[in-house]
Amino acid sequence: MNYISTNLKLNNKTFKLKINKKDILSKNQKYSLAEKFGSSKLKSLDWYGDGYAIVDVFNKKEHDKNILKISTELIKMLKIDKKKNFKVQKYHEMVSDNEHTKLIKKTREIDPKIFNQIKDKIYKVINKKYNLKFERNLKLKKEICILRLNRPGKQDMNPPHRDGYIKSWSKCVNIWYMTSGCRKTSSLPLVPKSHLLTENKILVTKPKSKMNGIKYHVPIIFKILKKKNIPFLIPKIKPGQVLIFSPYLIHGFGYNFGLNTRSAIELRPKIKE
Repeated sequence: MNYISTNLKLNNKTFKLKINKKDILSKNQKYSLAEKFGSSKLKSLDWYGDGYAIVDVFNKKEHDKNILKISTELIKMLKIDKKKNFKVQKYHEMVSDNEHTKLIKKTREIDPKIFNQIKDKIYKVINKKYNLKFERNLKLKKEICILRLNRPGKQDMNPPHRDGYIKSWSKCVNIWYMTSGCRKTSSLPLVPKSHLLTENKILVTKPKSKMNGIKYHVPIIFKILKKKNIPFLIPKIKPGQVLIFSPYLIHGFGYNFGLNTRSAIELRPKIKE
């Protein structure tokens, strides 16, 4: 097979990315998808130019309670003896690779009602701060919430990507709430202002392509043309803060450099125009 490769740097560590050349899509559009298809409400916000913002949502007591809630739900899913004092931070010590693979099939599509208190508080704060209201996404069969579990030193991550390539997410806002893990080195990498990049400046694959032998549902952003590396930023997020960003912002490749499991709740509500 005809492979092409590139390097990606995070925290002074170099990763080699390899894909099949035939999976690259030919894109020559000289416009930004966020500008053409994104939510008009997002374009009016003060953080739209950067493509993301960090919002204070939970106090310490609420944040600790949220971590406990996630741990409790994982105990149910994994059928762990409650006497073992399980904590989500040490999830990686409790599961094998096979067990993790089976579990994330469930955590990718969790009923949002399970985390209703967390979700409702986040939506309330965002609505008050930015006057963003949300509505039912008719392009989805059901609303979902994602619980991300990234073990230290493992390949538990998506490739660099944009959720906006998937039409059902084009009018949404991405919400990422980190509940455990090392905040200095291992929050969600993103590329500021990348939602404004025109398509002819990006090398992207078709959906369900492989990177380093692993198949991904989302199209993989392999390279930003005329850039030696994808210029990722790892935002510093404090406990209780929530990261919100445009669905067209390049993000992903969230390698966990820490010693504990990184857990995060992801929501993608559709914005009411």
